[in-house]
Amino acid sequence: MTKNKHRFISLLLAAAMILCLLPAGTFAADVADSGECGENVTWTLDSNGLLTISGTGNMKDYSYKYDIPCDSPFWGNNDIREAIIEAGVTKIGSAAFYECENLTRVTIPEGVTSIGEGAFSFCSALESVTVPDGVTSIDEDAFHGCGSLTEIILPDSLTSIGTNAFLYCSALTSIEIPNGVTSIGGGAFGGCGAIASVTIPEGVTAVEGNTFSGCTSLTSVTVPDSVTYIGFEAFSRCTGLTSFVVPADTALITGFAFSGCEALESITFPEGLKTIERNAFQRCESLSDVYFKGTEEQWKAVTIEDNNDPLIAAAMHFAEQPAEPPAGDNMFSFGGEGVTFRETEKSLIYASEAALTKSQLVAAMTVHFEHAVITVEKDGFPITDDAPLGTGALFYVYLSDEDMIAASKTVIFMGDTDGDGTVNATDARLALRAAAKLDALEGAFGSAADTDGDGNINATDARGILRAAAKLDALEVA
Repeated sequence: MTKNKHRFISLLLAAAMILCLLPAGTFAADVADSGECGENVTWTLDSNGLLTISGTGNMKDYSYKYDIPCDSPFWGNNDIREAIIEAGVTKIGSAAFYECENLTRVTIPEGVTSIGEGAFSFCSALESVTVPDGVTSIDEDAFHGCGSLTEIILPDSLTSIGTNAFLYCSALTSIEIPNGVTSIGGGAFGGCGAIASVTIPEGVTAVEGNTFSGCTSLTSVTVPDSVTYIGFEAFSRCTGLTSFVVPADTALITGFAFSGCEALESITFPEGLKTIERNAFQRCESLSDVYFKGTEEQWKAVTIEDNNDPLIAAAMHFAEQPAEPPAGDNMFSFGGEGVTFRETEKSLIYASEAALTKSQLVAAMTVHFEHAVITVEKDGFPITDDAPLGTGALFYVYLSDEDMIAASKTVIFMGDTDGDGTVNATDARLALRAAAKLDALEGAFGSAADTDGDGNINATDARGILRAAAKLDALEVA
């Protein structure tokens, strides 16, 4: 009997040890509650706080505003710690998770196209959310008051962000607004005090009231020229903002638009500005420079309403009247021997033993262009001062500021048929293949191959490039 008793105890201890070695979650948690949250959508909540939503179609929309108690089955349920929305659900209903203050994680599946009004409002423990591709709208108040939210990833499919969608998401440090977004509601990012920079995509036409008000860490904001309206308090109390460029077609700056931007030092207005409403620049005590892209006479016609004293006291800078750009071949003058060049309306064609650099191009500008600025790009990217000016580089000449283009030209470096800024055997080979009709050299590259200027690419051109590469001959501009 004693022997059997000892055996029984040993078995119990062995079983206990095995149970201890099993991973957490081996045994399913009990279902604590369940119900319906849509015509074909159901939910279960287990004893570990995991809410699972299953089914097909839209979740039900619930009420949450205007003193009407929220009727979501999850409203204020602090037992919910994680929510998994399974594939098949196509919309997260309005106020679905309203005030679920212990919800830290949510899984949103592909197939959801909309996040309803107030869906996650005041989920104060929610830390990060990935919105899947396919979602086109994030509605009003969707993440309002999610004070722990540090990251949200928005999909390229998104087209609209609703009013107050991320209002008071005070821990959100960055936001990348997809290029497909065309509508951003008022207050959408108001009170997001940790966001440092934002780029509004081309296609958005209005920065509505309070959209970025109280974004105290915001130091950089890019607003596209598609924006024609800046609303009431749109950027008010952005205390880190030091400069701002108003889009080109904006005619009205509304009241309090930049009120309380205490660090704002400079602002640039478009030529078409008509009205600055009262208090637009109230308490902008650091404002020292105002740049207006029109003339002084045009500025005098702008209506500036009351309580914009910092703006009126700032130094004014008006656009200089652009000089007539010199025509023909007198825009540049390259000194020294060994450089031949010719200009057309759209091209700068030159020949030299070694490629010119951006610095040499700037130095060669004639005195006709006092205060001019040159920018040079290759394949859409700016080049450095010492980079070679190879065939296909594009340069712009600006007068006074970067909105007054005096000229834009494509560089043609004779013999440089691949655009790398050197003349070598590869360039001769490309010219020879073009002469044999095996490959095509088009545009500037074709012009660079036509070294004798007869309008055709032939073996003679290829031979000339090869001899220049070997330093036997020098190419010249015909």
